[in-house]
Amino acid sequence: MLNFERTAYQFDPAVLVWPGLMMVGAGIVLWLAGLRMSRVCAVVLGSIAGGLIGYGIFPQSRIEGSLFGATIAAVGAFIFDKFIIVLLGSLIVGAILLAVMCSGYLDKVDVRAFPSANQETKLDERQSFSQMEAVVDYCWAGMSTVLIAVNKLLMLPAVAVVLILWFIGIFLARFVVAFACSTVGAALIFAGMTWLLLYKGSGPLSFMYQRMWFFVCIFAVMATGGTIVQILLCPESKAAVQQEPVGQEKMKDKVKYV
Repeated sequence: MLNFERTAYQFDPAVLVWPGLMMVGAGIVLWLAGLRMSRVCAVVLGSIAGGLIGYGIFPQSRIEGSLFGATIAAVGAFIFDKFIIVLLGSLIVGAILLAVMCSGYLDKVDVRAFPSANQETKLDERQSFSQMEAVVDYCWAGMSTVLIAVNKLLMLPAVAVVLILWFIGIFLARFVVAFACSTVGAALIFAGMTWLLLYKGSGPLSFMYQRMWFFVCIFAVMATGGTIVQILLCPESKAAVQQEPVGQEKMKDKVKYV
């Protein structure tokens, strides 16, 4: 945490400020209005998932692989929006829970291999992106190390949550979509605010790590509150609303004939 914070302080401001603002803005929309904009949310989630998959599949051309994966996934998400949100949203919820459960194994990661910047001066935009790519590679390798070292029983709650959300999504897709969008939105808000605080040099990562369970509770309250707000304030589609009156009219006609 401290190594990344020290490195992030050297990043060009544009690398921290604009992505941070975009993450916060997108997070607020997903958190409180994801159910209303399900297709847009599906494209966002699909693009993120496709970009990560492309990043892992094409190690020799990370950027091209990420763009290719994000494009293909975005097109598929635009066509199958509700299915993609339930599928990927549940996986993201499970991944967040797994990350919390595995946080005690971070000491297994080799801190000496962290790609720290070799200079104390500010990095320009190109150098910042190169350094960030090296950090992502380090985190990717560190994640694999943690998953190998972690007690496999700790993975069961995350797997169970994903399977339960998938099952519920078959019958209550509206609830699962709202919960998934709210959870992802809250995560983006946390990430965006962390990015902005890194620009200010406030040391947010070490601060949150020392008070992890407090922020986990705040995150859970945000996800739950966002789900309730979306279900209450985001109406169902017109097609779903119009189905009931039609059925009632048919019942009335049958009563008249009887």
